[in-house]
Amino acid sequence: MKREALRLDRFRTQAESVLDALRSLIRGVFGVRRPADRVLAEFLRTHRGCGSRDRAAISAVFYAVARYYGALRAMLPEPVAARIERGETDFSPEELAALGVTALIFEGEHGELAASLGKLYALPAVPELPADAPFERRAAAAACFTGSEKPVAPEALLPAAFAAAVPQDFSQLTRLMARRPPLWIRLQGKDVETTLRELAEAGLTVRRHPRVAAAAALTGGKINIFTLPSFRAGGFEVQDLASQCVGLVCAPKAGERWFDACAGGGGKTLELAELMRRRGTVIAGDIREGILHELKLRARRAGFPNISTLHHDGRVPRGFHPCDGVLVDAPCSGSGVWRRNPGSAWKFDLSELEAYSARQFDILSRFSAAVKPGGVLVYATCSLFREENERVVERFLAAHPDFTPESGTHPLTGEIVSGIYHFDGFDDDCDFLFAARLRRRFGAAR
Repeated sequence: MKREALRLDRFRTQAESVLDALRSLIRGVFGVRRPADRVLAEFLRTHRGCGSRDRAAISAVFYAVARYYGALRAMLPEPVAARIERGETDFSPEELAALGVTALIFEGEHGELAASLGKLYALPAVPELPADAPFERRAAAAACFTGSEKPVAPEALLPAAFAAAVPQDFSQLTRLMARRPPLWIRLQGKDVETTLRELAEAGLTVRRHPRVAAAAALTGGKINIFTLPSFRAGGFEVQDLASQCVGLVCAPKAGERWFDACAGGGGKTLELAELMRRRGTVIAGDIREGILHELKLRARRAGFPNISTLHHDGRVPRGFHPCDGVLVDAPCSGSGVWRRNPGSAWKFDLSELEAYSARQFDILSRFSAAVKPGGVLVYATCSLFREENERVVERFLAAHPDFTPESGTHPLTGEIVSGIYHFDGFDDDCDFLFAARLRRRFGAAR
């Protein structure tokens, strides 16, 4: 008994850090609508005294609450949920601990961490469950722990209003939201076998994709992959499978000139340059000059000679030479990557889709002017919603008859599609992305 009390006393500092992180989650994700990964990264930066065990515990509880907030919300009294969604953080340690332990039960990680939190804050006993228990059984255990009589179905993991707005099966979609996504990388360079061997020696399980040769999913292991020599030598980039498929839809050829108009961090820019066998030119453009600096560093690390950057104001610069291909990876709701940024769905209002769609149409129209006659225009989003995907393309084609959809092979299924691509996480455990490949007619007026 004395030994247990001593152990809990030593655990207290870690537990207090976990609860502080939950306050940051409520304030940052629900209060001011910041992505969960950025909120957590900032918290860990400002709490440098946390050791590796502390950081692991903080991350586990933080993401469990964010990922299963919909299920937690279904159990919480409405006034409590309203306080969380207003970003209020004046909860007692016992209330926060109960929120964290319940989330860990839903996550299936209700071992020593959940038990210690429960004992430290005098919560009910944490029920034992097998690690592979289905959602319904975890939900029943969470209800037993909290004393809730409200049944929780997987559909609770996303706002019910989204059911009619997404083309995917809503029940299947919500079940996928309850699973952690794997970490996908894109292998690049000439020494792929050395990279794969180093990843395996680091304790990681590497699963190569059967159709996308450069893609591999990493699971297991506890190593920081960014410290590996193969990463520092440019042997791989972290890039989701669906994102890699957008580059395959672009299908640039060696020696061509491509413009990644909304390049952001540059993951697709690097892929385009690699697909071109590092010959030709890829111009990475963005309205944010700082993020282009980060892209330059990534390109230099991986030794790409065919990437340049262009800071623009959201328009094609005067005198810009038309390109063989233009990728418009437009700003969007980010709903297709909510699984990687859990909690975001609960601060998204469907009324925002109209503004997103209008902005996307405007961006696509502006940068279509950079496509030379006979060239390719690819429009992409990481969105689940038709308004940001098919309907933007339909509106664009109606206003720009010099462009037409171009059929091609779907990178994940091998099926022939008529220029419209959906990359769904159901079969390949990836993000949800959309892409449309359009061809500009020869002789079209510029």
